[in-house]
Amino acid sequence: MKTITITDPTQIEDIIRKCPYCTVGITDFEGNPYVIPMNFAWKDGTIYLHSGPEGNKVEMVKRHPQVCINFCEGHELVICTDR
Repeated sequence: MKTITITDPTQIEDIIRKCPYCTVGITDFEGNPYVIPMNFAWKDGTIYLHSGPEGNKVEMVKRHPQVCINFCEGHELVICTDR
């Protein structure tokens, strides 16, 4: 699998604006990874995740505030033949 790192803020914003949702990785109460798709909004460089003011996700993030947010654009399979 080929990994591409994008650091240009304009490219990053373009990708984020094309995504209908993101996936958020948090740590559950037992210390296990917990990844969920979430609706979001993006404004002035800030990501706003759609969630109620209380619940399991909020409590998990309070306990383990380190999170990972993934944006994925272009969900087609690409076969590389140049090995």
